[in-house]
Amino acid sequence: MDELERRLRADAARIDAEVSPALDARIRASLEAAAAERRARTRRRAPARLWWASSLTGLAAVAGVVVVMNLRQPAPPAAPPDTVAVSLPTELPAPLLRAEAAVLTAPLERELADLEADLEKARDAVREDLGLPVDF
Repeated sequence: MDELERRLRADAARIDAEVSPALDARIRASLEAAAAERRARTRRRAPARLWWASSLTGLAAVAGVVVVMNLRQPAPPAAPPDTVAVSLPTELPAPLLRAEAAVLTAPLERELADLEADLEKARDAVREDLGLPVDF
C-alpha cells in the first residue's frame, strides 16, 4: 500500500491544472448548499429527540403513578363505636373515600389515553421520517 500511495502522490504532484474562477465558484456554491442542507436536517431531528425524551418521561411518570395506586392497600373499615357520643366524626366513611378515589383516577385515565395517542403520533412520525409505511 505504501508503494501505491507514493506513486499516487508523485502523480498528483506532476498534475498542472488550473481551475477557472467560474468552476471554482460553482464548486464552492455546491459545497455550501450541501452544508446548509446537512445543518437543516440536523435541526429537524433535534426536536424529535426532545419530543421522544419528554414523551417517554411522561409515560414513566404515569406508569409510576399507576403502580403506586395499585400497590396502595385500601384503608380498613372503621369499627362501629361501642357507645353513642355526640361528636363530629374524625374520619370520612368508607363509601365517600371510594367515591373520591374514583373521581381522582378519571384525570389519570384521560392523561394515559392522551399519552397513548401522542405516542402513536410520534411512532407514525418516526416511521415517516425513516421512509417506512405509517400503517406498518
